[in-house]
Amino acid sequence: MKRRDLVVIGWSICLWACGGASTGTPDEAAAVLFEGDVGDLLPHAVGAVARFRVTARSGAEEITTRVTTTVLSEGPGGAFLLETTPEGGPPRRVRARQVGDTIEANAFATLEDGYSWRQFDPAHVLAWTPLLRGEGRKSGFRRDLEVVLDIDGQRGARTVTFSGELERTPRALESISFGGADVESVVFAVTGEAVAVDGTGAFFGATKPLRLSLEGTEFVAPQIGRIRDEAKLTLSFGDTVAVVTTTSARIP
Repeated sequence: MKRRDLVVIGWSICLWACGGASTGTPDEAAAVLFEGDVGDLLPHAVGAVARFRVTARSGAEEITTRVTTTVLSEGPGGAFLLETTPEGGPPRRVRARQVGDTIEANAFATLEDGYSWRQFDPAHVLAWTPLLRGEGRKSGFRRDLEVVLDIDGQRGARTVTFSGELERTPRALESISFGGADVESVVFAVTGEAVAVDGTGAFFGATKPLRLSLEGTEFVAPQIGRIRDEAKLTLSFGDTVAVVTTTSARIP
């Protein structure tokens, strides 16, 4: 029997998802952490650029890259187009829309498929207001990871797309250093579960599902957007498990 080990997972190259239906019981006494324009949580003026240094660690292995997200255009009814490009990798695009107190993504496309648009059903909520302490939201999400499989000492790598459900819960306000200043940010607790939907096939040589669970923390500053996130990713393939920690830090 061949020995299979998941040895490392690379960086996340897509940041699609967040939010959705609210969870928990509304509490009139809940602290309001943010109640301004939802566009301040995800600035999306045409030409806006956000760059991140992304590091993934698994055991003694470490991978670092940069990921850039650019707002390409705006359309009617609050619509706008986002493009996310990992260093040395193909760009991905997301169609999003700001409607009232919510920003949602409704479709995505990749360079590999000629930017043929595929719908999110239901749409993925990227940001919402007001943010109340302890009142989380759930939504579907997609995430691409570079998975390395070791089979009897022979390594192979493939980008795997995971699809599942993510929950983000505002927890507190905290100052975080950014661009030489302390910036007040909303801290979110993030949890998620997903299953590989693309990129496995004969690469794994089995019908077992490749599963991903995520636990992390995210920092979002009004008028700036996401500044930092930290996550523990656990991948399971049958009885084989790999744990990876990732950090995404905004570059001023």
